[in-house]
Amino acid sequence: FDAQLQVARVLANKGQYAAAAISAERAHALAMREADAKRRIAAARTLALLRLQVGDFAGAAASAREADRVAEREGDVATQIAMARLFAQVRYLDLASERLAALADAVDGDAILGAELAEARGDLALKLGAPGRARAELETALEGHREHYGARHPSTASVLQLRSSAHRMAGDLPAAGRDLREVLSIREEVYGARHPQVARTRNALGVLSADLSDWSSADAEFSAALTSLGDELGKHHPEVVTVRANRVLVDWGRDESEVEAFHYAATLDALAKAYGEDHPVVSDARRNLARMQEKLGNPEAAEALLDAAMESQLRALGAAHPALGQTRIARGRFYARSGRLDEASVELDRATALLRSHYGDEHPLVARARSARSRVATARGQWKLAWSDASEAARVFDLYLQRSFEAMPDRQRVLLAADAEEVVGALLSASRDDARAAYAAMIPQRDSVLRSIAAGRARERHSSGRTPEALRQLRARYVAAVLSEAPDAARRSRELAQAIDTEESVLALTRGRARERDPSEIVHSACRNLPRDAALVEFVVYDRVRAGKGVDPVPSYLAMIVRPRAADGPRECRVERVELGPASAIDQAADRFARAMRDQRGDAPQARVELARLLLAPLRAALEGSARWLWVPDGSLWGVPLAALPDPQDPQRYLVERVTAGSLTSIHELAHYGEGEDILGMRALLFGAPDFGSQAQGGGPMVLTAAGPCRLPPFEPLPGTVQELEEIRGLLPSAEVVVGSEAAKSRLYSALDARPAIVHLATHAYFAGGAGCEGTVAPRADESRAASLPVVPNPLLLSGIVLAGANDAKPVGADAREEEASGILTALEAAGLDLSASRLVVLSACDTGTGLHRRGQEVQGLRWGFRAAGAKSLVTSLWRSNDVVTRKLMASFYRQLVSKTHRGDLFEGPESLRSAQLARISSEARLGLKKPLTWANFVFSGLY
Repeated sequence: FDAQLQVARVLANKGQYAAAAISAERAHALAMREADAKRRIAAARTLALLRLQVGDFAGAAASAREADRVAEREGDVATQIAMARLFAQVRYLDLASERLAALADAVDGDAILGAELAEARGDLALKLGAPGRARAELETALEGHREHYGARHPSTASVLQLRSSAHRMAGDLPAAGRDLREVLSIREEVYGARHPQVARTRNALGVLSADLSDWSSADAEFSAALTSLGDELGKHHPEVVTVRANRVLVDWGRDESEVEAFHYAATLDALAKAYGEDHPVVSDARRNLARMQEKLGNPEAAEALLDAAMESQLRALGAAHPALGQTRIARGRFYARSGRLDEASVELDRATALLRSHYGDEHPLVARARSARSRVATARGQWKLAWSDASEAARVFDLYLQRSFEAMPDRQRVLLAADAEEVVGALLSASRDDARAAYAAMIPQRDSVLRSIAAGRARERHSSGRTPEALRQLRARYVAAVLSEAPDAARRSRELAQAIDTEESVLALTRGRARERDPSEIVHSACRNLPRDAALVEFVVYDRVRAGKGVDPVPSYLAMIVRPRAADGPRECRVERVELGPASAIDQAADRFARAMRDQRGDAPQARVELARLLLAPLRAALEGSARWLWVPDGSLWGVPLAALPDPQDPQRYLVERVTAGSLTSIHELAHYGEGEDILGMRALLFGAPDFGSQAQGGGPMVLTAAGPCRLPPFEPLPGTVQELEEIRGLLPSAEVVVGSEAAKSRLYSALDARPAIVHLATHAYFAGGAGCEGTVAPRADESRAASLPVVPNPLLLSGIVLAGANDAKPVGADAREEEASGILTALEAAGLDLSASRLVVLSACDTGTGLHRRGQEVQGLRWGFRAAGAKSLVTSLWRSNDVVTRKLMASFYRQLVSKTHRGDLFEGPESLRSAQLARISSEARLGLKKPLTWANFVFSGLY
């Protein structure tokens, strides 16, 4: 008996559960022949736990009952607690609750038994959908386990994994991630990387990533978990099937294809066979498949799946379990999209009440229920309910974002903030009369990611505590891997990306969170800073629902216009809302114009006229009397220079000929504006005209994109940039000038240590394109890497400034220093610079203002990177620049700055650029030309 039981335990510790169960059955058979109660308890308990591991739930429950009966008779409290937990695992929740309640007095005075009981109660609370109670119990259990077993013991790790589930259920994803990373560290240290316990933790980490739609990270975790679990447990084991289903869900998230829906349906059948038809895992899978079927145009199948999920949950969990809340939200949304508004309203009322009763008012699921209910109320014309729900959902989601951003890597903040768009759509659809209230409620969601990152970087730079040196080195190695041509570049990129996420999460915790100002105060401060003849125009893309039109939202644009109210007296604000119509027409015209400029076609007059009709004409009355605008783009408008559109008051002229227009990322920049010193008397850095190196190899650096690697064309010399820098030095005689082979990345870093107020970079730049190699050449047939690689690099690596040696540097080492990595300064690296003293950064190169667009957020590209680094204002380009024209435009721009014509004016930067552009327009007019391509490329953004 002892030998068989020992073999079972050794095999279980190795993760070989099937073989361990065979030995446990032999030990149990031997114990049944004897009267020794301790042996019977040990055998039955071990067998119960192993049967659970191999997916034999009925057998596990039977063995647990046997062990529990004998243990109760013998007073073995530890076994009774363990078997109560097993009853909960196989969904005998009432029995588990009854047994745990009966053991309360039995553990009195025994610290470790008290900790085990608290762990069991926390586990049960999780299964009953009570994360608050679970966290309280698990805190007690964790304290006892750490004291008795130690912080790095597997038992302590098990409690931490449970607590991570409680955090996730409570909506605290960063806390869940912290616990899971600690669990992973402990389990890998104790068991090794391929043990099933490690795989379970990786699966949980994958689920967290999937919650954020971080499909790349989720797939990496699920793949690792599936390899370990599948090798040991077999492909039909419930856990293996669950991870396989999770992986298919990731595939669906990436492309939402009919093939992936078919695969998910197959895994749903496998889940039902493994767990039983009414298991909560199966109900969740039915809900997921329902959404897939609806998206694929199969509403009948979707409704049947949602009904089946609800019926299963009612049978297994009862009507009061919070898990029904998500299904009711899904049903409510489905009914709403089907035009069945009354049924939708009932379901969403029930979902909101159920979730509030379990989670309170500030849980993200409650916010989502209220957001969905607001849309239905708007469609039904119930304006009071619609506004109440939408504004409360916006408030709660803002709190949720702020809490989550505290301990979340930069990349995942972007993904989480995407959820805010549903709340913004509900808010703007529900508001009718009070434009100021709607604007204030919307403000916290706008530019939230970059503001949080920039604030964090500022605290890093000024903190005397933890240094971000380790993170800086990780980022440098990551860039080296992505730009590398080594065969293992994709693997190293994935590993380093994961290490960066971990380090950023840890660092976010140490630097804390800056308090967000009240949105109404933001509007007031912005209005106080606006000159009386100026206006702020913020464009917003949102999913619009209209009363009597159903709840299938139509992407639409609106403009929020902020102006001082009176000519005299306090600067009170007037906020006006102007609807601009469906997004499709605006986006198409914007794309036509941007494409024509990228293709160097000189002009796209029809697209410009259409944009002026759709964007500017509706604003004419609201902007009457204002000839100075600060505008905040959104959606496709990030790629359009407003100044190049025809003036609605005189369509034969450009808007820039009447209006000074500067760009902002959000109203926060205007609200925080404070007039500073004269930057022209301060330090300046003029950096550029690099020696790019040899072009003999036929290509520039390789960039790893989501569509696979693409090779940039070799960078050709820019003779005009030397003259450009010399002309500017003539205007800024104290400036430091760095050119030629000296204009390398390492020299740039050292020059920036002097904290210049003006930074001017004159060189090449690039944006590799969101879909892969837009504007670049494809890899050669003999490239060392495959045409497609399973890695999605950080979007900030798709944009870069080109420095000395860019054509030559070919890093291959895993530990390449950033000075050796390449002649490229990526947007990701720019974000790590200290530009807090830089009032003006001019990126005099191609495509420095382009990047990936996300609603309500800054473009993810070089603009993002330099803003995160602390630059107050930027001059960036929207398409390729002509070397000669750029030189003349920049010289004219600096002459205006030096002239002090607009000194001390909020619009000093935009006015100086406008004067330079007007000079170019006048020069072209004398030649009979009219080409916005040559002057409208550059945009002034921010306020210095």
